[in-house]
Amino acid sequence: MGIHFRNEAEETSESIPETNAYTNRSQPGATPLYDDYTSQTCINQIYSVKIARDFEDMAKVIAIRASACFSDPQHLYAKHFDGNDFSATHLIGHVGAEPVASLRIRYFAEFARIERLTVRPTHRRSRIAFRMVKAAFAFCRDKGYRRLSGVAREEMVPFWSLFGGSVSKAKEPIFIYGLPHFEMSIEFPEQASAVSEHSDPLVLLRPEGRWHEAGYHETVNVTPPAIVAAPPVRGTRRPADLAGKLSGHAMRSRLPKAPLAGPQEAVADALPASH
Repeated sequence: MGIHFRNEAEETSESIPETNAYTNRSQPGATPLYDDYTSQTCINQIYSVKIARDFEDMAKVIAIRASACFSDPQHLYAKHFDGNDFSATHLIGHVGAEPVASLRIRYFAEFARIERLTVRPTHRRSRIAFRMVKAAFAFCRDKGYRRLSGVAREEMVPFWSLFGGSVSKAKEPIFIYGLPHFEMSIEFPEQASAVSEHSDPLVLLRPEGRWHEAGYHETVNVTPPAIVAAPPVRGTRRPADLAGKLSGHAMRSRLPKAPLAGPQEAVADALPASH
């Protein structure tokens, strides 16, 4: 559960819901926490989160992470960009239209990994970090994950504890670039509305994180329109005429041809006649 901004754990004026309060907001007509970035949120300058879906979104993620990587000499490039970014889901946090935070989620068989929570230096005293964590938890629960884990620096353990995370007593701290990091985890009760192999196949075809709204395959006409042949343009040959002409050409190409003259005959024809 790596996080890269100043310690804000003591700022607890925001109401932090209980663990079992991270329920699915994907009832009909509802917008989930991780997909509420719209043009309206841009105008109103409020917090919102979206899933990175294209190369432009990934450029935003890289820019946000780079702002933390290169603003602190203790944060080396290899620590932030470890080769796992294209096997994960990325969330982007916004204040209005401006992307200011990112978070990475990786998946394993029975648990998901919360990583790389990063906030731009200009917004590290805002509440966007809390918003990102809530969105990540809701997203993982909607995917059916009940257990989340990650590593946190020692000074950030209280922050993650606010959300129900606990330090694993079975694992010793690990040291990354000389700093102690603690394995933390959180477990949720089973969520009946989570997507699973038993979900409607059309729901599973919907874009990632948009299981709450109809997808392309549910809105297009399933039966393709009948193909109607266009009338021939004046002065053009119809396909049947072309087919007949081509077949006649093919028949002529199969007729036996006169044998070519041999080398001796060709030389004899080239010599002048003797008198």
